Amino acid sequence: MPQNIEVKARVSDVRLLLKNIAALGAKGPEILVQTDTFYNCPHGRMKLRECQGKSSEMVVYLRPDVKGAKTCDYARFPVSDPAHAKTILKASHGVLGVLEKKRQLYLIENTRIHVDEVKGLGNFMELEVVLKNQTQAEGVEIAEKLMAQLGISKEDLISNAYIDMLQATAKV
Repeated sequence: MPQNIEVKARVSDVRLLLKNIAALGAKGPEILVQTDTFYNCPHGRMKLRECQGKSSEMVVYLRPDVKGAKTCDYARFPVSDPAHAKTILKASHGVLGVLEKKRQLYLIENTRIHVDEVKGLGNFMELEVVLKNQTQAEGVEIAEKLMAQLGISKEDLISNAYIDMLQATAKV
């Protein structure tokens, strides 16, 4: 499976983050309006991603729920009939939850920077350092350097997925 190094953090000042991203010379943004339907999965997470104006895809990923830079193994594949896929996945796995977000995607070399506005949760930032010819340690080093340049502090870091956070707020 492909791997990347991921970091996820809360963002209190989106304007400052965007200013810092621009200062790094990142390409973008590409605006993505996404709906992720998560399904029960015994190992990792599985979601059907629908994105306005783009093709749908299944995404399966394995990532530890820890703060800071972490390795994520993932697989993505296109889904030509998302309505039919939803019916099958709901019947076979059950729906865990649905997450809606507006994402601003920026690119710096092999790193994707996501500035996410998640419905019901607020504003977040994700780094995805796609490992091509780098080791995991080199990917972590890239992520940590970018965190410092973007002004992301250790206090801002979160450990779990948006869907977990959304479910936790629903139970309160």
